[in-house]
Amino acid sequence: MSRPLALVFGEALWDLLPSGPVLGGAPLNFAYRLGSLGVPTRFVSQVGTDDLGEQTLARMRSLGMDISLVSRTDALPTATVIVELDEERNPSYTIVEDVAYDAVPWTEALASAVAESDILCFGTLAQRGPRSRATLRRLVSAFAGTTVLVDINLRPRCYTEETVRWSMEHGTVAKLNDEELGVLADIYSLRGDDLVGLAEQLRLAVELDTVVVTMGGKGALAISGPQPGTGGSEPAIVPGFVVEVDDPCGAGDAFAGAFMASVIDGLSLEAAITRANALGALVATQPGATQTVTQEQMIRLMADGRRTELGARELKIDRRDR
Repeated sequence: MSRPLALVFGEALWDLLPSGPVLGGAPLNFAYRLGSLGVPTRFVSQVGTDDLGEQTLARMRSLGMDISLVSRTDALPTATVIVELDEERNPSYTIVEDVAYDAVPWTEALASAVAESDILCFGTLAQRGPRSRATLRRLVSAFAGTTVLVDINLRPRCYTEETVRWSMEHGTVAKLNDEELGVLADIYSLRGDDLVGLAEQLRLAVELDTVVVTMGGKGALAISGPQPGTGGSEPAIVPGFVVEVDDPCGAGDAFAGAFMASVIDGLSLEAAITRANALGALVATQPGATQTVTQEQMIRLMADGRRTELGARELKIDRRDR
């Protein structure tokens, strides 16, 4: 039986880290990880005709990624992001504007690709430019599959409330972190500070099938609608793995890729986020978002890895400053 075909739309960029430039972009990282886990995946973006554009395509080829839907332009440069790490290795980003992924064009090849796809995945950053936003919305309108993963990736000054609402209302699965859940709690007037309760309120407010919330190294939770014959939806709450963090960039994208691959494989929510936690943790131990992680490493970490403590305190967010 063939596996479903995934189409991923979004930014291809270079993270300018203190240690040097690394290919990235949340959708690109996600597409790579999803493909590495055996899900046929095509990535939609745009790069410039500059040297970084050439390097982007070369690196994607070396990773075994499909570059047939990555267009090129001589009007805009390939995207870059300045990444700074604090004392705890948490990243902050300075995102350059007016770059190639802001103007992804609609093409006949894209029309054909979406008609063949079973899963569609996108985020919020690549919607900041009007041309890319229009292309994505045309893509979503043409999509006839059953699963739309929205990876909420909120960067300051790079999203609007309308973008967030449109994205959520066209998704079936939403993945976001605990800080982003706080932002969406304000947008949708959700009540309380409990992550599980907020995730369920969000799922019901937007009529999503599943909401997945990551909590950095602490762990993650997921909640889906009730299955036939059950009285309600039970959340899956899984602690993270204790690892020595080198570079956290791309860990959340790896988590999303492993979660989606696990759902495709028929795993339970708990098993899916356990596997996703393991891949995200292993990615964080290496520099760069697209380093190789083997199945053996994931299996060993899930079997023998030390886990974080995840109690009621860790499952709350502070909304006093919002």
